[in-house]
Amino acid sequence: MESYETILAMDRTLLLTKSTIEVYIPTPVILSIPRSAPKKTSIENERIPIMSTGVRILIVGTSGSGKTTLAGEMAKILDVPHFEFDAYRHGPNWLETPDTVFRQNLAAALAGETWVADGNYSVARDVVWPRATVVIWLDYWIGVVLGRLLKRTILRWVRREELWNGNRENIFTVTSLLIWALKTHWSRRSTMPATFQLSQYSHLEVVRLRSPRSAREWVATFQERNYAEATLDADKAVSNAD
Repeated sequence: MESYETILAMDRTLLLTKSTIEVYIPTPVILSIPRSAPKKTSIENERIPIMSTGVRILIVGTSGSGKTTLAGEMAKILDVPHFEFDAYRHGPNWLETPDTVFRQNLAAALAGETWVADGNYSVARDVVWPRATVVIWLDYWIGVVLGRLLKRTILRWVRREELWNGNRENIFTVTSLLIWALKTHWSRRSTMPATFQLSQYSHLEVVRLRSPRSAREWVATFQERNYAEATLDADKAVSNAD
């Protein structure tokens, strides 16, 4: 993954043509990525081990899709730690943490039994993905992603909001993030399904959410199941105590 410095050095002249834009109409569906063995095409009614010890959720998707927001919501529901990979990658003045140190820091952070994390970073995929049990892929239409990204970064810039290690958005980071989103969106969409099919990731339960609406519906269902299972566990505990 190129650094911010690399991106900022890129020619900022972007040419978008109709042939560049993928026409996609998002629908509120929840899909599971098929692997070599036949699997269900939808996990809407499939039980995810929400309350089980050892559930570790990773959220991936194009920059600006809402990974950190969703991860924060999931962590709050489960009452578990939330790890934002950008906080480990970007040091003061937007300097990138060296790959070796970045990988070591993530490995240490994700050593716990239960957590929610968000971030892509293929440089650390072999460290992160084997530890995860569930991957949520926010696969939104590029127009939704760019709209969210532009709004988020401009608001952060205007408010002088501090992010990680004293960093703040500026005109250069806004530009570079938009370029990065455009550069990686389609490549991620084309390669991610094949990545999920790799044998080393066959243990993962994959949730593919194609629109913000489907994400909201999935979180609501997740929360309901979490509450139901917590209540059931409490009832069992009371019954066993009697």
